[in-house]
Amino acid sequence: MRDDALAAIRTISRRAKALLAIISAGLVGGAIYLVWKVSADLPGFTGEIKAWLGTEAPAITLSGRAIAGLAALGIINAAIAAAAIWTVWRLFDRLEKGRVFTRQSGELLRLAGALALTGAISTVVSRTLATLIATYDNPPGEKILLIGFGSSEGMLLLLSALLYAMGHVIALASDIERENRSFV
Repeated sequence: MRDDALAAIRTISRRAKALLAIISAGLVGGAIYLVWKVSADLPGFTGEIKAWLGTEAPAITLSGRAIAGLAALGIINAAIAAAAIWTVWRLFDRLEKGRVFTRQSGELLRLAGALALTGAISTVVSRTLATLIATYDNPPGEKILLIGFGSSEGMLLLLSALLYAMGHVIALASDIERENRSFV
């Protein structure tokens, strides 16, 4: 690979890793904020949950089990996001070191695609479950089931499939290239 192309890849990788660090700090800050909000201002937290759900629910009843259920959903989604961030960090670290078209880079790209797919599915499922959890303790007739799939989830599914396929192609191409070198 030419030196100028490798230098450009290194620069992009460093910037991407800085962006990943900022995103990670934002996720940690958001988690700290949510814990504080639940413990210090439960009515305000209830209003934020209602706004996030985007529903016209007559009421949202956040009992202890509802808060625990919402926290469990949050932990699951945070784990998916953390795994995706760590995978992409490792990929950009490899690229920064000049290991661009290797099997390991392809496998990391494929894993990033799989985690993005998991995140897209989790977004749809979590919003549905959060609606059920937040309205579970409402009186009969005031419980809500909300299932939504928007263009952002569709685009994430498309991009995750693209990442997965490109990772697979890079992994296979690196195997073919290694095999070709053994013949020469």
